[in-house]
Amino acid sequence: MRYRAVPRRGTIAHSTRYAAWLTRPIDRVGRAAGCVGIDRSRDAAARREGFSCQNDAAACLVAGNRNAPDWLPRDLTVPNMLLYATGCYLDTAATQRRDVARSELVDLKQYIRDIPDFPQPGVLFRDITPLLRAPTAFRQVLDQFTDRYRGEPVEAIVGIESRGFLFGAPLADRLSVPFVPIRKPGKLPAPRMSIEYTLEYGSSQLDIASDALGAGQRVVIVDDVLATGGTANAAAKLVELLGGQVFALQFLIELRFLEGRGKLDGYRVETLLEY
Repeated sequence: MRYRAVPRRGTIAHSTRYAAWLTRPIDRVGRAAGCVGIDRSRDAAARREGFSCQNDAAACLVAGNRNAPDWLPRDLTVPNMLLYATGCYLDTAATQRRDVARSELVDLKQYIRDIPDFPQPGVLFRDITPLLRAPTAFRQVLDQFTDRYRGEPVEAIVGIESRGFLFGAPLADRLSVPFVPIRKPGKLPAPRMSIEYTLEYGSSQLDIASDALGAGQRVVIVDDVLATGGTANAAAKLVELLGGQVFALQFLIELRFLEGRGKLDGYRVETLLEY
């Protein structure tokens, strides 16, 4: 039996150069699907070759031709090959739907509510609960976070209690990496590592499970707001105490006037909104 792959116009596989190959027997298509498995495991060699089943299923198929790189697996069973290939097309279809949605981005600031004199007089609190109630806005935040780190060598997402959990856990799911919570004192029953740090109006403490990260594991730390930078700096030091590496710190909002970046010198800091 022969199968014909029909790539969408504008992809690499749409060119005449690859048209003939794409009509070859299914065993060639199945072998190409090995690219999908490598992409999903975030294999470094695959990333260097530039293949991504989420971005272009056709590129994965092209990877299976007789000039394929040495790292492409040749020992997959036929059923697994077909499952990988199916997943490749499903992932690509989902990506195309997301691309259409992203062409109509919303203004995220309209979903951030200002609350004066909270938590104390003279403080203007940026409330994200309206954004959490708006599925389109919340999904857009996750899409932008995901796009920023897809294909990067990120091995875990670390969320700071508690609003960092809201964005960190779904981001970890989308990137297929572990989620690690950093907790407030008294919340972790297992052996833990702790760090105390100074805040503007006192001191506090953060805890992380002592077995949460491996040596050299690259992580992105996620929280909702970068304010004075004290909590984020403490979280970064906590990751490093466990032997992990801080790949980046990702925030939804940055309050620039508080100059929190000054406490994060030397780290990559990413934000979506600035005030």
